[in-house]
Formats: sequence, C-alpha cells, structure tokens
Amino acid sequence: HPKSKPEDDTVDDAQRQVTKKGAKKCGAVLKQYAKAGEMDPDVIFTGPETRNMQAAAIAQDFFSLDPKDVLQIPDLGPGGDPKKALDSIKQWVNDKGDPDDSEVLVIGSNPALSGFFSLVHGLGTKAGMSGAVKLKKGSVAKLKVYDILKGSAASELRSYMPPGLAGGK
Repeated sequence: HPKSKPEDDTVDDAQRQVTKKGAKKCGAVLKQYAKAGEMDPDVIFTGPETRNMQAAAIAQDFFSLDPKDVLQIPDLGPGGDPKKALDSIKQWVNDKGDPDDSEVLVIGSNPALSGFFSLVHGLGTKAGMSGAVKLKKGSVAKLKVYDILKGSAASELRSYMPPGLAGGK
C-alpha cells in the first residue's frame, strides 16, 4: 500500500488512511507500469485495512476495473498468513481456467505482503536457502509466475519500482 498516516493512539491501525502524497505516488507508479506495457490486471487482491482498500480503489480507477474485480483477502493484512493468501489467489486462477493468461495485482500490508512475496518468489524453499524481502511502502514488484497451480511453481522477478522512481511528488 502507499504511504499512510503515521500510527498514533487516536486512530486504530486498521483505519489509517493513505496520505495525499502516498496516493499521488501510487498513481505515478501505476502510470509508469501501464505506460511501459507492464501491467494490465484482471483482478486486484487486497488486504482489509483502509489503506489497502484505498490503494485498490486507486488501481481500480486507473485500470477501469469493475468493483467485482477487487477481492479482499484478510490474509494480506498485517497479521495475515501469506500461505493462505497464496491459496486464495491460486483458487481464483484455477477458477478462471487459464493460468498463463491471468494477471493479478496484490496489495497488502507488511509483514504479510513481504512474506507473500517471499513465498511466491521461492525464497527459502530450497535446501540451504533462506531469505526475507523488504518491500518499501508504495512499491510495485512484477513477478512472472510459472506453473502456479503445480507444486513446482517458480517465478521470475521482472521489475521492481519503489515510489520515488516514478515521480508523483
């Protein structure tokens, strides 16, 4: 999700809002990806926090997606289970019927989103390998996932853009 208002005692963490600057940078990142022909999602999966839903609304408007194409997954929230989030997305891909023609946009909060990214990208899945990924708020990473419905899924990092590279001051 884009940069959100700081944590404080007056607002529940789940209700924190995206800042105006964060929303502007989010739009700038999406614009750069779309301009490069790198992004045209069929669906948006989002965590349940207000800031995640606001980011999903920005992306929904930008890509002219129908509201039914924005799906909330509680496991993309801060306390979520990345494996369950991946299982939910796999189910959607399976129901769609053509995994090679599915493009999804995933919006969430850390640590669940970083865990999801690590899981999908295969870090820590081979003997002797481990690792964690830190994703900066408002960043976009594009992965090409091969054989997502098989046990031997693999992915390739195609690009990564932190919000500062896209402009949107």
